[in-house]
Amino acid sequence: GDTTTGITIMQIVESLDAGPILFQSKCQIKKTDTGSSLFDRLAELSSSEIVGVLTQLQNNKLTPIAQDSSQATYAGKIKKHEAEIDWRESAIEIERKVRAFNSWPVAYSYFNGKRIRIWSVEVVDKECLSTPGEIISATKSGIEVATGHGVLSILNMQIAGGNIISALDFINSHDLHNQRFYQEQSTSALSTSA
Repeated sequence: GDTTTGITIMQIVESLDAGPILFQSKCQIKKTDTGSSLFDRLAELSSSEIVGVLTQLQNNKLTPIAQDSSQATYAGKIKKHEAEIDWRESAIEIERKVRAFNSWPVAYSYFNGKRIRIWSVEVVDKECLSTPGEIISATKSGIEVATGHGVLSILNMQIAGGNIISALDFINSHDLHNQRFYQEQSTSALSTSA
């Protein structure tokens, strides 16, 4: 949900990411950005600025700014299980998760006992009272799935061991009638009730 991010070039000190700031630049986050596309844009921004910053530093034209350690937060390493979709979340939250985890570790869910990686989705402007994870519509443009609030359309997905395919290709090879996507811990509950 953030609209901006950016880069910081800092001096290296013994503590992790605690050195004085030499340069900062903001970067807009587009509504279509994925973790991968944003990473690439930030890497390009960093590489285009580093030479100028080093030149200014060498010529004593920069004044390093001390960081306020009371404002520091720790960002833990992303773990694969964090990318599992919880369909009880809102369509907007899930859409953000799918974009954030593209291209690693890739958002995923389960369908008929198989793990499905979900590469791209879009929020559908409609309300729905169906159970989260339930497939409510399947057309050539996408597979509409109920969420905790709103509807999400899956556009591209990948069955474990396969290639990325469109929703239409998935529809053509799977019976979606009365089916749903679910979390891993739900599989045992589904199999005992079937």
